[in-house]
Amino acid sequence: RGELEHAMASRRLGQRLLPYLPLTPIIKASGPTNQLVFRTVPSASKIEIKNYLQAVLGLDVVKVNTCVYEGKKKMSRQGFYQLPKYKKAFVTLADEFDPAALNAPEPEKKKSK
Repeated sequence: RGELEHAMASRRLGQRLLPYLPLTPIIKASGPTNQLVFRTVPSASKIEIKNYLQAVLGLDVVKVNTCVYEGKKKMSRQGFYQLPKYKKAFVTLADEFDPAALNAPEPEKKKSK
C-alpha cells in the first residue's frame, strides 16, 4: 500500500515514475553518433527524459531539446479525426553511441509502385 500511495502522490506533484515514461527511439542514421531522437508523450519534461535515460540506459546525457508536434488530421467515412499529439526529444550525449544497441526496429521505407 505504501508504494501505491507514493505513486499517487508523485503523479499529483507532476513527477513521473521511471517505468511510466514511454520513449520510442527513432533511428535516422546507422553507425555511432552522439545525438539520439526519441518520440514520447507531450507531458514529459526535459529533466524527466534526461533522468530516465541516465537511470535506465546508463547514458551520459549532455542536453535534451524537445519539440511538440500536433497529430495529423485525417478523414474517414465517419468524418474527420486527429491522431494524438507527440513530443520528439533530441538527446545529445557526451560520448558516441550506437543506436543499434537500443534494439529498435528500423523505420519502414515506403514502397514505390
